[in-house]
Amino acid sequence: MTEVVYDDGSVNQLETSNFVYIDANTITEVIKGHGSRQYPYTRQGNVLTLTAGDEQITWQILSEATHRLEVATPIGKYKLTR
Repeated sequence: MTEVVYDDGSVNQLETSNFVYIDANTITEVIKGHGSRQYPYTRQGNVLTLTAGDEQITWQILSEATHRLEVATPIGKYKLTR
């Protein structure tokens, strides 16, 4: 994860130790100072639905390329690179 763009337009440039790992069934967020969180998810088109306890969280894929992914999350827009 290279940065998070918040709804107010502010940008948080992230250190290399912060990342999001997406495999076939699970999304893992590792954020320095906040720890690691793992969520099972499903994908329908450009919508990822994560499960956190009893809560369903929706992430919307905004753009997808071979080594780049931009996802709108409740926190803000994640810019991910591989």
